[in-house]
Amino acid sequence: MAKSESIVILSPCVKDEDKAPKNFYLWGYQPHFASTMKSVANQLFSKLDDSIVPDAFLIAINADKAEKHPIAVVEPPDHDFEAVDFERVLDLADELSNAAAGVQYGFHAEDQKIGEAWVNRELRRDFRANVRRSVQRTIEGACVHDKHIVYVSAAREVGPYFVFSVLMLQAHDYNSHPRLRITQRDQYSVVPSLLDAAALSFLTACYDAILKSLDGDSFVQFPDTDTMLRSAGHTFMYTPTGVCNEFNGLHGGFATCNEVSTLTYERGVGSGRILLARTDHDNLSESISFQNPPKLDNFRAVRKLLELAGDEEALISNSDVVTALGKIVGNYDTSKEDLFVIEFVGHAKWQLVHGGIVLMRVEHGIPQLPKVERQITRFNETFERLFPDSTARQRQVIKGIVRKATNLHHGTIIVISDQAESEAVRLGSQATSIEPVRLTDNLIDKASQIDGAILVSPDGICHAIGAILDGVANCKGNSERGSRYNSTVRYVYASQCACIGLVVSDDGMVDSVPEYRPRISRRELDSRIERLANTFSAGNSDESESHTSNFDENEFCECMAWIRAHSFYLSDAQCEKVNALNAEYQALPLGSGFRQIYSDLVPNADMDESYFRQ
Repeated sequence: MAKSESIVILSPCVKDEDKAPKNFYLWGYQPHFASTMKSVANQLFSKLDDSIVPDAFLIAINADKAEKHPIAVVEPPDHDFEAVDFERVLDLADELSNAAAGVQYGFHAEDQKIGEAWVNRELRRDFRANVRRSVQRTIEGACVHDKHIVYVSAAREVGPYFVFSVLMLQAHDYNSHPRLRITQRDQYSVVPSLLDAAALSFLTACYDAILKSLDGDSFVQFPDTDTMLRSAGHTFMYTPTGVCNEFNGLHGGFATCNEVSTLTYERGVGSGRILLARTDHDNLSESISFQNPPKLDNFRAVRKLLELAGDEEALISNSDVVTALGKIVGNYDTSKEDLFVIEFVGHAKWQLVHGGIVLMRVEHGIPQLPKVERQITRFNETFERLFPDSTARQRQVIKGIVRKATNLHHGTIIVISDQAESEAVRLGSQATSIEPVRLTDNLIDKASQIDGAILVSPDGICHAIGAILDGVANCKGNSERGSRYNSTVRYVYASQCACIGLVVSDDGMVDSVPEYRPRISRRELDSRIERLANTFSAGNSDESESHTSNFDENEFCECMAWIRAHSFYLSDAQCEKVNALNAEYQALPLGSGFRQIYSDLVPNADMDESYFRQ
């Protein structure tokens, strides 16, 4: 039988034979795969943070220099990166290979074909890895001025090509979330954040999905986003279990915490903490040592022992067994990143903490990014809008109050009102009025122990504690939320003065009432609309030619998706302009066999100039 050769298709369908195909195709479902992975990336990272806009594309490198096919292929073909950008990838890979020359994989006699085949496979694997590193370095080198975090998958071989899935996150989005600094321990890589773990989970899904795409049996199939997030949580938990230096406890940490968080003890919901560290850690002090320490994956035993853990003490584990009850002592050096805390904060809810910073929050088995910092930022923005005459000092004081409240281990309500003094008098029969005093951290600790809200003026002066808020039920309430949230909603929206409420739930959820949409850049909004208009004449320099002949549909759809996601901020004139461009798009001849249908946009009555950043 003749040796089968890889079939390389120039284009799976070219309607106009007079025109050259847009791209060089390695397999028929190549464009479908690229568009699907882009969509899946958007869905995945929007679940973690709806402000993150990832970029995902394919890059294929021709590993056979003797082949006459292009040295590189980029999909989609209109991506900012072009094939010419990757012309030196193989040369860079050769440099990496030469730097690692002399590595011995094993010894075998000349006539031992099995040993020779194994060595050849290892050499091929190393070559693929070096090409992958070269692709990543090439992309990173091109992003010096527009900083991105770049992830590149392992390679799938398609004929002479190595096909890589690439994911890029904007650096400012990445840096706005908590992460660890250490990325390498000994010879092992460390996953420093949930965002990194999600990126790895996504690239693994891409690597697996390419196989079915190559078969051509069906359209591209990816796991659902919750499955990828659970995989990311499992991957990220290797970071805290890995510092314990206990191989038997390395695996399964994510599943263990999920299971323990769901169990009750005498009908009580689990709470408490587990300290994860190596057994001889200098910053751990034991008050009770267990002679027969239970395995950490003995869920019911661990749940029972959590009853011993209070505010001051926690269970101590080396990731394999629960060794003792104790606490953190001394000045822990957070730069070492070798002491982690698992906090159980409600039924099926727990979070991973390092140095007082929440790295990952998990609810019902689905990991989330901690949203407290973003919620504090939005609260401060709302405060500035409601109290535009407040000073920088007052805003700093309020920010400190909010941060302290969000760090409480129980729920509370803080209401900031420019009529706090008179409201304390009005609510006197259902509140504890006090002599005006500055709201300190100590007072927040004490006042939050009793039911009711803390009434504060914009300058941070407390006028009443334990206030039972009144108000009329309205459509802003939420039946899924508790009494703290809904009573605050009733009070704030019924108030005739400038007023904002901070609601901290027992399970750690933080809400601002009212909660305004985040501010955006007016310049960016105008730029997106301008880009949308320019898609009809992209690259067209011939004025006699129809302005739709060079229409960039991918660019149009990308801009339209962003604009529709931010439609709240559009003025009446901007809505009219976008709707006119949409009508022009719908009138174009159908080229690809399908077209996205967009409804007309209308201005939002709640939009005003305060939603734009200065």
